[in-house]
Amino acid sequence: MKQKKKLTIVLVIVIAAVIAAIAAVVLIRKNTHAPAPEQTAADLIRDTADLAVAEAYCCDLTVYGDDNTKLWVCFDEEKQEFVNRVGDEPALQGVYTLNGNEIITTASDEDGNELASIRYILDDRYLLIEDGMYSGDIPEGETFDASAEKTDSSGMLIRYTFQKDGTYTCLEVPAGKSEKEGTVMEGTYKKNGNLIERTLSGNEMIPFYVYAGHLFPSYYVETEAPEFDEK
Repeated sequence: MKQKKKLTIVLVIVIAAVIAAIAAVVLIRKNTHAPAPEQTAADLIRDTADLAVAEAYCCDLTVYGDDNTKLWVCFDEEKQEFVNRVGDEPALQGVYTLNGNEIITTASDEDGNELASIRYILDDRYLLIEDGMYSGDIPEGETFDASAEKTDSSGMLIRYTFQKDGTYTCLEVPAGKSEKEGTVMEGTYKKNGNLIERTLSGNEMIPFYVYAGHLFPSYYVETEAPEFDEK
């Protein structure tokens, strides 16, 4: 049981770091690509006196097939505690604190050793993973000319280039490779409020979220908490 629990904990830590790549169906590879210019979400935090934190937020990956599942972040506002779940199974749990509209979760093991700390920004019903923010500004309008990019934790450069005609490209460049050696996929998009609805290579994809003019592919959506099947 302990080995299974450790594996589940590792899975959730990895998932939190790479949902952006999952949303683009990117395969994480071991490489050393030079990172894009560093940006932080810290300056996007809003001073909110009374933040209403819902009981549950969900990231539904089942749109990508039966092998995927739903990821959950569940909060107990009274106890200031949280639980990360992969499907029904609890994975990480601990306490959380608030900083304006930022939620900081800290998970610990049974001995009190810190396992992981994840920072989120809460915007209305959307719980955004701060580490998932892409550099580049996203303008107003349904379609536009803009680009946004990020180098993930494995060194993979991912760049989205949006065109005014409602098309966009996704460029993936492995470490040590030139952009000419990267992989390019094409799709269509339309911005509707804070969501960029999109397709990629003819497939419907999870929408991007735009917060304060920045692209966030990694997020959870407020959802009514189900009755989890505790095994």
